[in-house]
Amino acid sequence: ALGRHLAGQAGGDVLLAHVAAVACATILAVVAGLMMAASTALARDLFGHVLMLGRPRERQEIAVARVAAVLVAAIAISLAIFARNLNVAFLVGLAFAVAASANLPAITLGLFWRRFNGTGAVAGIYGGLSTAVLLVIFSPVVSGGIDPITGKNRSLLPPGVDFSWFPLENPALVSIPAGFLCAVAGTYLSRDEPDPARFAALSARAVTGVGAA
Repeated sequence: ALGRHLAGQAGGDVLLAHVAAVACATILAVVAGLMMAASTALARDLFGHVLMLGRPRERQEIAVARVAAVLVAAIAISLAIFARNLNVAFLVGLAFAVAASANLPAITLGLFWRRFNGTGAVAGIYGGLSTAVLLVIFSPVVSGGIDPITGKNRSLLPPGVDFSWFPLENPALVSIPAGFLCAVAGTYLSRDEPDPARFAALSARAVTGVGAA
């Protein structure tokens, strides 16, 4: 509509094509990043450090990474075909909620709290992750999400299934504070001593980038 208002039908077509191209490029970039992360984790962590006891050859890791990329792609395509007729909108909310709930407490407290330690980071990550997943399962995006105006089902499961008790579609409002609470509790309950020197080095690297390489 904006393109047509500015330059007629041709302007609308050009702007629509531009937006569609940006969306496709963004999706491809995200998928490529996820594929690289998954294949690298399988090749280096699982194969290199677990199966090969930390002594793999570079050629072996590259071969495993290629095979892992094909397997991950095949699994993702299979799941997409299976779920093509389902309402998977809850996956978007789940992805953002998990990312915010699991990562934000650890990153924020690691940058700004001098006493924060590894135990607190693990507690915050798992606490926020489990809270987000649990609340999404019992939210209207999985069951019981009936549109009061149209009467259509907006949940993943059929209309006859309803076990939801959490009223929000996105649990981040509750799961993010829960992640922070778990991180703080894990820090205070652990016996790890804070390291002011490491915190100072991390703060300097975060601000200036010195030592990042």
